Amino acid sequence: MKVNQERSRPLPPSMSRMRAQWVEETVSETVKADNCLFGVIIGPGGSTIKELQVKYNIRVLVPRKGSKDEPITVQGKDKTLVKNAVLRIKALIAEEKERRRVTTPVSQTLCIPKALHGKVIGLQGQNIRPITQALKIKIQFPNKNDNKRRQVMKVNQERSRPLPPSMSRMRAQWVEETVSETVKADNCLFGVIIGPGGSTIKELQVKYNIRVLVPRKGSKDEPITVQGKDKTLVKNAVLRIKALIAEEKERRRVTTPVSQTLCIPKALHGKVIGLQGQNIRPITQALKIKIQFPNKNDNSDEVTLTGLPDQVDQGISRLLNLETVSETVKADNCLFGVIIGPGGSTIKELQVKYNIRVLVPRKGSKDEPITVQGKDKTLVKNAVLRIKALIAEEKERRRVTTPVSQTLCIPKALHGKVIGLQGQNIRPITQALKIKIQFPNKNDNSDEVTLTGLPDQVDQGISRLLNLVTRFPPCRG
Repeated sequence: MKVNQERSRPLPPSMSRMRAQWVEETVSETVKADNCLFGVIIGPGGSTIKELQVKYNIRVLVPRKGSKDEPITVQGKDKTLVKNAVLRIKALIAEEKERRRVTTPVSQTLCIPKALHGKVIGLQGQNIRPITQALKIKIQFPNKNDNKRRQVMKVNQERSRPLPPSMSRMRAQWVEETVSETVKADNCLFGVIIGPGGSTIKELQVKYNIRVLVPRKGSKDEPITVQGKDKTLVKNAVLRIKALIAEEKERRRVTTPVSQTLCIPKALHGKVIGLQGQNIRPITQALKIKIQFPNKNDNSDEVTLTGLPDQVDQGISRLLNLETVSETVKADNCLFGVIIGPGGSTIKELQVKYNIRVLVPRKGSKDEPITVQGKDKTLVKNAVLRIKALIAEEKERRRVTTPVSQTLCIPKALHGKVIGLQGQNIRPITQALKIKIQFPNKNDNSDEVTLTGLPDQVDQGISRLLNLVTRFPPCRG
């Protein structure tokens, strides 16, 4: 942050230090805005800017009229309040921009074939009059002698014998008015759009008032074409067709058997299968899948699961859970006791609750983590999360219950005022927060004030001391 220095005699060292401290403590942010929007921040008679400064305990510096590319500056001691003030200012600017946008008249041009102008206007304007009156807008059509036309849309013309002139004119008019969109799909999925006896395609055409052109069998890379006069209905029809295709793809996916291969170490195959297949039998019966292990003489690790896709995925998950899962948690040796608990109560509770084993390193071991083992991957992860939470809670408990000392710089010249007559200013702070505040001796020119106590109380004490300092602004000599 920069401050302007007035031309005057030099300040005393104590005052210079205090000003430097103010500069260090002040948080500053900027907001860019056009000059024409500064008024909304100032408000009538400066009411808005005053309200912002009082509400958020900040200063708002608005550039002068005519300044170029200078932002609005927001300054304050509390970073959160400064950010909230910046967000409020940005909101005010956005609201003003939106207000101006919706209250400023605009003109837009729409292309309608000249031949349809009379029909759109209606007899003596009966079609467009309700629109102009309800919306309070002006609609201007070109003069009768103005034959200016624009081609709104192009469609591919099929090769065929020439049409009669009347049919050609009719098709030209249809081309100008028709909206067309395409949908890509594999040929094998066209049937779901046509439906039994063409029922689905008929339903789409009637419901959305459109035409659906499905390519012939054997065509390659030709999309489905949807045509109609209403752009919204065409889009809705396209979305419905895409949904039908997606549903059919999903239906085929979940009803078509698949095979997947899982690698499990050969040495574990017997344990995974269990005595007479007792471990995998519940999986195959419940999920209706087939699990095939390699022969004893085959040293392959590959296990093949066959069935419906979702069931095969669940089977793989359950097979992996039959293997032993192991995870580690790093922690300082001094925190191992919180995992063990009084008489081993905590570690026993964890092992019973999550069906796992917890291996805690011995005393004096260096950089060895806590190990969590189990057969269910989810339970192992939950146990690890619980152990980490216990460690974090213990760290926080020790942090808030261990006294600390912090040093605060207050100009020496203000020490007496901050302390007050017979300590009347700082006594309420020390008694309420149960902390010790130590100022340097009179002969010691140090600015350092030391606060000792629990961390949260010391932080509050520093905040309250700084509030006392702000009551005694430096005076210019």
